[in-house]
Amino acid sequence: MKQLLFYNFQTGDGLKLGANTSFVYENYSLSAGMSFLALDAVLYLALGLYLDQVLPSGFGVPKPWYFCFKCGKRQQILREDMQPLNDDELAGQDPRNFEPVADALKRQEGEDECLKVRGLVKRFGDKAAVNGTSLTMYKGQIFALLGHNGAGKTTTLSMLTGLLKPTAGRAEVFGLDMFSEMAEVRKILGVCPQHDVLFRNLTPEEHLRLFAAFKGSEPGEIDAQVEQMLVDIDLVDQRNQEARTLSGGQKRKLSVAISMIGNSKVVMLDEPTSGMDTTARRRLWDMLKKNKGDKIVILTTHYMDEADILGDRIAIMSEGDVQCTGSSLFLKKRYGAGYNLVIAKQVREPLPEVDKFIMARLPDAIKLQEVSSEITYQLPSESSSKFKQFFTDFDDNLAALRLRSYSVGITTLEEVFLKIGHGEEVERARDEDGMNLKAQGEKLMNVKPEDLELEEYTISRDGDDGCSAALAGFLDQLQHLSTKKLLTQFRDRQILAVEILFPIILLVCMFAFSKAKFASDSPAVALSVFAYPAQGLWHNEEAILQPSISGNDRSFIDAATFL
Repeated sequence: MKQLLFYNFQTGDGLKLGANTSFVYENYSLSAGMSFLALDAVLYLALGLYLDQVLPSGFGVPKPWYFCFKCGKRQQILREDMQPLNDDELAGQDPRNFEPVADALKRQEGEDECLKVRGLVKRFGDKAAVNGTSLTMYKGQIFALLGHNGAGKTTTLSMLTGLLKPTAGRAEVFGLDMFSEMAEVRKILGVCPQHDVLFRNLTPEEHLRLFAAFKGSEPGEIDAQVEQMLVDIDLVDQRNQEARTLSGGQKRKLSVAISMIGNSKVVMLDEPTSGMDTTARRRLWDMLKKNKGDKIVILTTHYMDEADILGDRIAIMSEGDVQCTGSSLFLKKRYGAGYNLVIAKQVREPLPEVDKFIMARLPDAIKLQEVSSEITYQLPSESSSKFKQFFTDFDDNLAALRLRSYSVGITTLEEVFLKIGHGEEVERARDEDGMNLKAQGEKLMNVKPEDLELEEYTISRDGDDGCSAALAGFLDQLQHLSTKKLLTQFRDRQILAVEILFPIILLVCMFAFSKAKFASDSPAVALSVFAYPAQGLWHNEEAILQPSISGNDRSFIDAATFL
């Protein structure tokens, strides 16, 4: 191709499409070259698209190498041959920790109107991030998935959305296999990841229109959906601002709206309210409750009040496995120890008469702690039949017992979460904290008022030693910064190799080559301009003129010849 272009340039004719594309030069034509270039472009595009689907990457599930040979009929045969999921969600689990579902929800399982996960496993090396998780989420409900950091919540959602390949297990939603038919699942799936994924130069309105069209909304319905969603997430005033100018909370609301808009039948929200203020969280809760009617909404959060208010069913994960599932009331009743009675005293000193009064009427009550002017008791649920008479007598004797007020509350979801997620370790730590607080309270009771006065202190007092103190502080900071630098250098193997090993290897190779003798030197060759054929210095359309060299010039050139 290059030779052909050079030949046409030398002849002065040039190349023109349609004029001389069939011109043949050394058995090669321009039309043939352009055809091969077009063929190469198509082949490389097809190869790139194919390798993008089958090669593993950091995110996404690679397809099998033969995926492009599958046809619709073959897919239908494979689906019919696929074994149905085991309906036993409680296999290997204690059924007391899982609340039975209503018959209406059971019917959704038979009609494939729910999301079923069975035996889901994900391993990273020897560590099982998710270890045999089995769950069922129903349409029209918000399913709250709770767990401490590292419990496996985000990993579970990443597998269900196709970002990670599961080690084992299966999942189905609306009759579609979520791992082998992810292309079909994505048509009804809306996802709000932990971190906002937005187009910096698009506005909220443009984002919502774009994703509503992607999800298959009718063109005539997109305007109404966008307007309603902007009102629900309170971004009407920011509808024409570019995403890069929005605050963190506003970006979070836009991400949630993107996952909810359109025909999303399955919505997965990974900590959707992180970074939002209280008012924005409340509005988002109202939007989620209003739009959950025909959707399966899966929510992960670290806010226990959020899970308590939004979660129709709540699951708590620990160490990669689901420990319990049920409504908020069921979990509180199953794991709660009863009621907490918090009493405010009028004085700071201990009041043993209060203990006698409560124990005489509620023998099973447990005193949790007494700190300063506050006492906390735990009242068992089994004693609830005695509460009416107890609180009547308690109200009548508040002044006599030198008490100011009291409050009673049921076990919170946060206490249930701590008890399940951390078990006896938290209970033991809580007891130790209670003992420490009690000791601190008794110590404070014996402190004299004059001892509470703060000693006068100024930063300038630290500089009384002058330059020596400043130098000592500088050297201390320099020492710690140097330690940090050394640790990061030696722990980063790539930087260590580039900065130390590679220079050493290059130096060794340089010295080795300097000593090696590969061949004997060739004899010296006289260099003269007359060893080469004369070339024309001027060019025109008529002739090529040869330069003339006079005798003096030739003598000068001979003298300049290198020997």
